[in-house]
This record gives sequence, C-alpha cells and structure tokens, in this order.
Amino acid sequence: GKIERLAEFKGDVNLTFAGQPGGVAITNAAVKADQTDFSLELRFPVNFAAGEVKGIKLLATGPPDPQTGNQPIRTEVELVVKLTAQPQSGSYAVCAARLAPEKGVDIAIRACASAGVALTVAGDGPDEQKLRALAAELGADVRFAGRLPGAELEQLRAGAALEVVPSRFAETFGLSCAEAMAAGLPVAATAVGALAELLQADDLVAPGDAAALSSLVSRLWGDAAAGARNAAFIATHAAPSSVAKQLAAIYDG
Repeated sequence: GKIERLAEFKGDVNLTFAGQPGGVAITNAAVKADQTDFSLELRFPVNFAAGEVKGIKLLATGPPDPQTGNQPIRTEVELVVKLTAQPQSGSYAVCAARLAPEKGVDIAIRACASAGVALTVAGDGPDEQKLRALAAELGADVRFAGRLPGAELEQLRAGAALEVVPSRFAETFGLSCAEAMAAGLPVAATAVGALAELLQADDLVAPGDAAALSSLVSRLWGDAAAGARNAAFIATHAAPSSVAKQLAAIYDG
C-alpha cells in the first residue's frame, strides 16, 4: 500500500489492525517519515473458507499534531480481503446442484468415476436415492453432503480441485458456476444457457456427454491458472460493484 500525507504532516505512521476473524494473524507495520510505501502480511488458517472477509479495520496513527490540540492523528479504514481457493492442492471435485434430472448430477458422478477422482455433491432433491444407487453401482468415490448454507459451501469449495456444473437444460444465470468461479476454482461445465457466456469454450462440453466431461475434469483438475482466470472474469462481469455500475449506466441513459 501507500501512505498519502497532508502537506503539513511529516511524521511517522503506525499501522495496526482490529476486527480480524479468529485465527487470522496480521503483522503491524510502521511507515517512517521519509517513506510512503508499506506492505502487510496476513496469515489465514489452512481451512479458512474462500470468499470475502469483511470487518478488518486498519488503524493509521501518527504523533500529536499541535494544530489540533496535541491530539494524535488517527485514521481508520475498513478492509475487504478477497480469498480464493487453491485448486492445485484440492483433493476432490464439487457439484453443487438440486438433485433433479435437469441438473445432470448423474453425469457428474459418471464423469468423475471415469476420471478416477473423488466427488462431493452438495444439494438435495427428488433424485437423491437414485444418485446414491448409481454411485454405489459404479463404485464411485462420492460423498453426499446435503444442502449446505453459504458459509459451509464456501468451506467445501476451499478444499476442492474444481467444480463440475453438468446441467442438461439451459441455466438462466448459473449461480453455482458463478460462485465457483468467484472462489477461484476451475469449472468443468456443459454448453447450455448462460454457462456458455460465463466460461470459455474450452471449458465446456455437450450436455449429457459423460465421457467428454470426464476428459475435461481430468484436464482442468487443480488448474490454478484457470481458477484465477475465472475469478477475474466474475470480478469484472458479475461482482456487485460491477453490476451496480452497469445498472446505473442503463438507468442514467
């Protein structure tokens, strides 16, 4: 970062922190009077979920200022820290979807079984027993985690190598895909609906093609570069700040 001092202020600035989540360590910093640049080191537990961390306050304090009654100069800024998954160290694939035919979870199970990778399915729905039976029939390494609240789903993605979005029918937006991309995961998906607008053509296969999806899963497994590319795309096309600007431009004419 960089400190910008007012013309009349020439002193040292001390940077301290407050409000960080438990287990998060941040090293304080001091910026000397003749310096402007500084760096911070934040350490998060290995099992910390990907996503945004809000509420961390950076406190910048300086020596007393005679012009303000000798009160210490103090500025407070709230930080938003964006954490992404580390797919290169992930150990399983994730499929987060309603367990219904149109979501193609059976294709994900077949594809991951063929690729020889573990799959965690997050969701519930009418096809759960059929999907459990299919996994048992194939001898596939599949864990059914049920429907998870947002924080637990983020935690699940934090340990994943990629996400599989095997929809059979057109997705109007593809929320699971966008969330996985925002978390920094590579995504192996089908070329239906909005998924074809979110992902590159090389990351898509025809719906219902378990063999093609298996090959794609193997190719994208743990691909950190693909995950970073996905996160950057979502940040510029679907993040709240980006969407708000686009909506404002439409309403403003």
